[in-house]
Amino acid sequence: MFESKNEIINVIAASGLFDTEYYLTQNLDVAAAGMEPVYHYVEHGAFEGRNPSQYFDTMWYLSNNSDVFETQINPLFHYIVAGEMEGRNPSPYINISAYSKHIGLESNSGALLRYMSKPELNSAVEPIEECSILTEFDVTSNEIDKSRSVDPKVIAFYLPQYHRVKENDEWWGEGFTEWTNVKKASPNFAGHYQPHVPGEMGYYDLDNPEVQRKQTKLAKEYGITAFCYYMYWFDGRRVLERPLDNMLNDKTIDHEFCVCWANENWTRTWDGKADDILLGQVHTPDSDRRFIRDAIKYLEDPRYLRVNGKPMLLVYRVDLLPNCRATAEIWREEARKAGIGELHLCAVQFYGVDSPVPWGFDAAVEFPPHGWLVQENLPNTMPEITNPDFVGTILDYSKAIDWALAKPIPDFTWYRGCFPGWDNTARRQNTPHLFCDNDPFMFQRWFQSILEQTVLMAPPEHQIVFVNAWNEWGEGAHLEPCERFGRLNLSAVHSALSYVKSNSYVLTALQKLRTVGSYADRHLDEQTVLHHIRANERSLRALSAHLRSLGVNPMAVK
Repeated sequence: MFESKNEIINVIAASGLFDTEYYLTQNLDVAAAGMEPVYHYVEHGAFEGRNPSQYFDTMWYLSNNSDVFETQINPLFHYIVAGEMEGRNPSPYINISAYSKHIGLESNSGALLRYMSKPELNSAVEPIEECSILTEFDVTSNEIDKSRSVDPKVIAFYLPQYHRVKENDEWWGEGFTEWTNVKKASPNFAGHYQPHVPGEMGYYDLDNPEVQRKQTKLAKEYGITAFCYYMYWFDGRRVLERPLDNMLNDKTIDHEFCVCWANENWTRTWDGKADDILLGQVHTPDSDRRFIRDAIKYLEDPRYLRVNGKPMLLVYRVDLLPNCRATAEIWREEARKAGIGELHLCAVQFYGVDSPVPWGFDAAVEFPPHGWLVQENLPNTMPEITNPDFVGTILDYSKAIDWALAKPIPDFTWYRGCFPGWDNTARRQNTPHLFCDNDPFMFQRWFQSILEQTVLMAPPEHQIVFVNAWNEWGEGAHLEPCERFGRLNLSAVHSALSYVKSNSYVLTALQKLRTVGSYADRHLDEQTVLHHIRANERSLRALSAHLRSLGVNPMAVK
């Protein structure tokens, strides 16, 4: 193996497998910075989940080759010097051994990917209909119908507690922000990832408006549709309002947003329970009216997230509203008076909240880890505890995913949710709730699965998925880059979105077969689904599309 970074760069550059033009086109920040693309990929890009060409999927290669991830070897370098010879594939769309067999290449030659990037080599193609990766692939019945394309929305919850406020100075000490808790966390058991250290964004201060501009730009780059800002409103008293107000006032921020009213009491235990209340909630018809009037300035903004033209407003604890149905009617009435029209009211699924209908709301939002602290999610083997005062709860992230995906689909509008990790050790050192052994690849499995479920089960206007969260650093739930994983959680979101969008035909065919009776061309949809099940059709279509885009006919005869 090569050890020096320069040697790794030279090997990749000489391999013909790094597409400089593609890399610069896909990564405008690299082009703008004037950095050498291969150098950037080796130094930063691979760890951030960026692809060196359209034929090598960095995230996929790492997720399917844990030895490469664990040893921190550059994935493309590994593929060049070892992976291809070992029969490892560069992406889910390419079966090297099967393809090589049918175009006369040795499996360890490295020539296939180089061939694929050179359209002038089209004449070298031999018949590949019998290649196992193309079994029973029917081009005619699988032309993509653009009218059936999918574009699910991804919303990340956003915590604003990264700037000083007088209340926190008074209650927790001068200069307190969420970072105060994050920095002091320590491991409770062997291999425990604490503290969580931010990556490229650093320990930012949201009093600096440039931070939100960078955050929204980064989120948008990886497919995050909107941030859902927590709004802290206590009978007219606002706390931590500056980031939300800055979002409203800074029209240069080109990103959608919405609001979730965090209508719990503020307590010393960070969980809203009625113990040692610092700032209490008052819920009356009059306060309901004043709340919505205060929120209208956000709902009116053209960047505010809408569902079927209706502003989406979330409430964290509908169960705390004494007469929630009456509250909902007051809000709808005030919105109409203000000229906003109808509202789309969403109830977060806190403990005991299932269907939104009894509460007078329109949709429910799944909010893990609420409801995930169950026996089924306990790990088979507990880690070695190193903190003698630890009395917290440890659960298994992989089991939590399986448990989540087995949930039945309800008969009400339901927006699914997931988290890249959960560990509130920073807030409760000795008594945390945490999910162990999470990583970006398992997160991608969860996120991609609920995306697919959503596209299959929901009409286009309700194809919405929530992520908890963009920046809950004190609870170990952050898409924002950290020192350990870099941008890999963001890359997981982007990869899952790309995968689902590229498979829109199959998903929409399945949805139509599920909801509609007899219709014209039903047999074509049935055939598409059969290909999907029997021959991994989605990978084939993507591969065929890639080849055709290069002027290569995958069915050509030499």
